[in-house]
Amino acid sequence: MTKLSIITTSYNISKYIGRCLDDLLAQDLDDYEIIVVDDGSCDGSADIIADYASKHDLIHAVMLPENSIGGVATAANAGLELAKGEYIGFADGDDLYAPDMFSKLLNAAQEHGSDLAICDYFLLNDSTGEKTAPADEGRWAELGAAEVVSLDTLGTKKILRFVAVPWRKIYRRELLEKNNISFPVGDYFYEDNPFHWMSVVSAESIALVPEKLCQHRVFREGQTMATTDRRLFKMFEHHNTIYKWLEAHGKLEVFDTSLLRWLVSQTEWISRKCPPELRDELFDTVSPEIKKYSHKQMREMVDENKTGQHGSYLAISLQDGNRKRFHSLVSGHIRFSLLQTAYYRYRRFGAKDVAKEARKLFWKKLKFGLPRIDSPSAIKDAQLERVLSELEDVKVGIRILEQKLDNDSRK
Repeated sequence: MTKLSIITTSYNISKYIGRCLDDLLAQDLDDYEIIVVDDGSCDGSADIIADYASKHDLIHAVMLPENSIGGVATAANAGLELAKGEYIGFADGDDLYAPDMFSKLLNAAQEHGSDLAICDYFLLNDSTGEKTAPADEGRWAELGAAEVVSLDTLGTKKILRFVAVPWRKIYRRELLEKNNISFPVGDYFYEDNPFHWMSVVSAESIALVPEKLCQHRVFREGQTMATTDRRLFKMFEHHNTIYKWLEAHGKLEVFDTSLLRWLVSQTEWISRKCPPELRDELFDTVSPEIKKYSHKQMREMVDENKTGQHGSYLAISLQDGNRKRFHSLVSGHIRFSLLQTAYYRYRRFGAKDVAKEARKLFWKKLKFGLPRIDSPSAIKDAQLERVLSELEDVKVGIRILEQKLDNDSRK
């Protein structure tokens, strides 16, 4: 059996596809195949692919007659149907790959008997040539020096938080076939998100290669990531797909808070890119998805993932159907007072949570709020009196909340 199949998808990337294929042909592997699926390009990409295939036996070219609906799902699935490798990897046709990338992933997966293997990568700015770290850079530090992660509940939740892209992973083909995992086809893109969830939740372990072995091109003309219109809202159809898949496989109660965190994260990201005239449509699209979760699940999600204040309130506004507050949050015009913050935390998370936060605020005020005694300027009595008054208000609030908590526990 072939050790590895590398599936490459292409659509109107004639400027880049040749360099990508050169990188894949240069891989230091002795038993692999390259399947290139062109999704109906009209810029000469198909001719370049055909020329490479005629010169290199490693390359198997598939030419779709017209561009398929949505993103790369149809093209990627066509590659999956042809793949013969024990493991399957993916490559974006406009990206760059180190010559030892796939051998390192394959060796790691085989050494640990893992269903998956993953490496790190750079973001390559197509305009400036600058290389930067991706959004999940800090996730590697959380895994420490581990060479493999067991995908029990805790391990799975950690890996689910990584960026979903498939082109820095390899997958055991048996895992995909046994669980009927493929890319969902529809009038949307970002279809790598359901694929990521389904494969990670189904796998038993994932091997780690914490090296930056590929460069993902960004800010390229015509790239999906550059989209800033209502097509972004198609992302939330993937939430529904993942939600139903977890439910059908008896996994929803295990990963509901992780999926909610994903939904909130996508909402924050898309709301930043969303033009003001489309914010009502964004609200109407996301709110029904957020309302699938209870207040208890929201609280658990915040606690488990240490979700920031902006993300928490954005999700709460959607769950409450509070369109006005949602607009204020997205536009950046809202500033929460201490009273508003305490009210929302009490309403959502209870008196115990608010009392805990109030204590933190009290000590913060005590440590940083008082004027410095060694300050060269004179300490004004009015300033000191104001600070002490604020501290007294906080202490009273703590006593009231603790009394409320005590009364609630007696009921």
